[in-house]
Amino acid sequence: MRSSALVSSVALAFASVSHADIFQYSDCDGDGSLLLTELDAEPFADLSDRYLGCADLIFADLYFADLFGSNLIGADLTNANLFGADLSGAFMLDANLSGANLFDADLTNANLSGANLSDADLTNADLLGADLSGANLSNALMFGAVLFDANLSNSDLSGAELSGADLFDANLSGADLTDAN
Repeated sequence: MRSSALVSSVALAFASVSHADIFQYSDCDGDGSLLLTELDAEPFADLSDRYLGCADLIFADLYFADLFGSNLIGADLTNANLFGADLSGAFMLDANLSGANLFDADLTNANLSGANLSDADLTNADLLGADLSGANLSNALMFGAVLFDANLSNSDLSGAELSGADLFDANLSGADLTDAN
């Protein structure tokens, strides 16, 4: 192959991934690779059962997206719009969801252990059986959220708005409820 053809092929390959909306800056799973994908972070996207660990999704517009069972461990979803998104069964350990819009989102059985949900809007969100142990939920809006059987042990709920939230059978041992409503 001529060198000019090889350079063109390489340039084309890089151009096709350089427009990807979902990528990561660090090797999250320790396998020596970075995530480069043609998947688009857009409303109604089907991202179910995907590996998106450490993905950069800051300000992503993923309302009504299907993220069922996806691996978002360590992902950065700061200020992301996840209105009505299906995150049930998702693995979101240590993910950053600060300021995220999770209004009406389904987080049933999601693992959010150690996640940062400070200032997030979880109004009417379903968190049945979700693991939020050690999560930062300071100043989170949780009006009408369903936290039935959720694990909130050692979580920071300081300043959280829990009016109308269903906390039946939730584990709040060691949780910080300072100034929570």
